Amino acid sequence: MPFTPELVGLVEAGEDKPYDWSLSTAGLRWDATAAAGGRAVMVVVPFRTDLASVPRFLSWLFPRYGKYTKAAVIHDYLCQSLDVLAPGSTARPQLDPDAEPLTLRDRSDADSAFLQMMTELEVPWARRLLMYSAVSWATVLTVLTAKRATSRVWLGRAMAALLAIAIVVALLTGAFDPFVSDDGSWAWLQIIAVVAVVTAIGSAWLMLAGVVALGRADRLLPYLGAAAFTVVSLPLIIGGLAIGLLLGVYLVVEDAPTGFKAFRKRWKLGKSRDAPRAERKEAVARAQEAAATAAAGSAPGG
Repeated sequence: MPFTPELVGLVEAGEDKPYDWSLSTAGLRWDATAAAGGRAVMVVVPFRTDLASVPRFLSWLFPRYGKYTKAAVIHDYLCQSLDVLAPGSTARPQLDPDAEPLTLRDRSDADSAFLQMMTELEVPWARRLLMYSAVSWATVLTVLTAKRATSRVWLGRAMAALLAIAIVVALLTGAFDPFVSDDGSWAWLQIIAVVAVVTAIGSAWLMLAGVVALGRADRLLPYLGAAAFTVVSLPLIIGGLAIGLLLGVYLVVEDAPTGFKAFRKRWKLGKSRDAPRAERKEAVARAQEAAATAAAGSAPGG
């Protein structure tokens, strides 16, 4: 059994934290199969998680909990423990002599483990690929917007800015005019084709910027695959967003009589520095700080 215990207990983290949960069992351990490297990781209590980090208006399509819950909890732990699980860290937990602890160079390693865990939990292939693509995008955006920017991160940001500039210039100079019909109107098929091509190129370029920012050439193919799967899934994503928009309208109407109390509570929770999502961002910042310090120390004359 790769996950122990088989049944995991979760309790609400607090009255004012309706979307955060804490482990109520002694812990949660994952032993990767031999094909996945045979590594192990142990989530120790107390530990808080927001389960699958899905916006509320999309939770109808991707519930916060399901067959992938254990993978989501461990993924949160990995993302919040980048400095502890870094290679050579003296704070790395010792599991047992027969299990080599998992090490993480950066957050993309946590995403790769997330995909492995969902595969072992027999999450359907399309759902696990969509969820892997989602966390990969989150990693790229988190790294590119991190407070501490290394030279690699600045190069990735420059690539992202170049993409935005190229799209604006193309729009202003009429680069898309050849796709306009003779009567000056756009046919729906032409619009869809142009949007699909621009989205595919833009997604691949942003993923490439993320690979540069991470300094992980080994992530190029998985990230390009995630970008391609995102583009292929656009009809589902757009449909989900449309239904999510209707759900959002309902939530506004539902919350209006209370003076938007629920919205203000969620906003306050989202801005909290001790929220799981904020802790994941802080972990990326700490890991980049440690990497920059190590690089400065190993530089000539450092």
